[in-house]
Amino acid sequence: MSISELANSKIEIEAEEQVLKEFTNISNNQAYDLVFHRRVLALNDGITEVTSPNDYFGVDNRAGMYPTLQKALNDSILESSKVFQMLDVGGGSGSPLDWIFSKELLKNVGKRENIINVIEPNPNLLKVYLKTLEKYPHLKKGIVYQGYVQDYYEVRENNVKPPLPSDKVDFINAIHVVYHLTDYRQDNLDPYKDIISFITFFYSILKPGGAIYIAYRDQDQDFGGNMQKNYYEKIHEYNLYQNIAKINQARDNFLNKGQIIEYLESKDDEDGFKTKPKIETLKHKFSFYAKSLADMAVLGLCGNLLESNEKNFDKGRLNFILNEIKDAALMKVEDEKERRFGLGRTERDGKMVWKVDASQVICVIRKEIIS
Repeated sequence: MSISELANSKIEIEAEEQVLKEFTNISNNQAYDLVFHRRVLALNDGITEVTSPNDYFGVDNRAGMYPTLQKALNDSILESSKVFQMLDVGGGSGSPLDWIFSKELLKNVGKRENIINVIEPNPNLLKVYLKTLEKYPHLKKGIVYQGYVQDYYEVRENNVKPPLPSDKVDFINAIHVVYHLTDYRQDNLDPYKDIISFITFFYSILKPGGAIYIAYRDQDQDFGGNMQKNYYEKIHEYNLYQNIAKINQARDNFLNKGQIIEYLESKDDEDGFKTKPKIETLKHKFSFYAKSLADMAVLGLCGNLLESNEKNFDKGRLNFILNEIKDAALMKVEDEKERRFGLGRTERDGKMVWKVDASQVICVIRKEIIS
């Protein structure tokens, strides 16, 4: 069966009906759960407990980031003292604890104490994170802050000063955090300032030899990112379209191209060391996977078309993406050309499924010790 024939098949029609029913009369927070926990973080058949980044069905970006995350973490461990402090910024539900951090930090047992500090504004996700942390007796809980990362470096009225780790930290994990630094709906936004404030503050609490690990989707080259821009163009919200473009450009310049290094200081004497900032960036492709086109449309909500609050979910956004992805499946293409979004069929978890292309940026900022 061809891709266009499959797109019009009974199984796809039934899947679409089910998905649209699932997203009817729900809140944005409920939609968020359906997108991330039921699709993005869906596990392969037979997997009940995550032990590897390859256990996830919906996306393979974790497997792609594993080598760089492992290296950045281990390089920081080598420079650590008797206590290894990690700060998980926007830690979410703590899934990386299962597939990398618990394993790599097990190497410290008998040599160093492992302290895990976490910042996460969502109380439900933070609760899951702390429960996950309890599974690993070799990981000790440090500070826990249920609040926004901006609270650490922005002056706000009646803002209680957030807690800091007991010492400077060896490793700061910031996977998929940069999306929350700038609200694309605000007027007169300044994403450059937001990135500078975020990076310079967390660089200041790094130990010499420590590193900040940043991973984010390159939304200019991304299925979901293109959906967002196309949607706002369609509904004539050009200000939102332009805001998103400005944010993406700031990330590209400061993180992907490394220009943030200009705002980080070298120091001749920091805790007895000479240090200088060093940045390494790379970009790699990954894919989203779905059993139906309707589920792929749900994955397209990832990003600026998905809000986290108790307002009613706008199903028109899902309908828009569904029509876009169906058009891509039905379009006539020559053998040597790709469909929009790289849409195609591939094998995943032993089954033939839909896939679309995406791109991810990895940025490692290290406070390098000068010998």
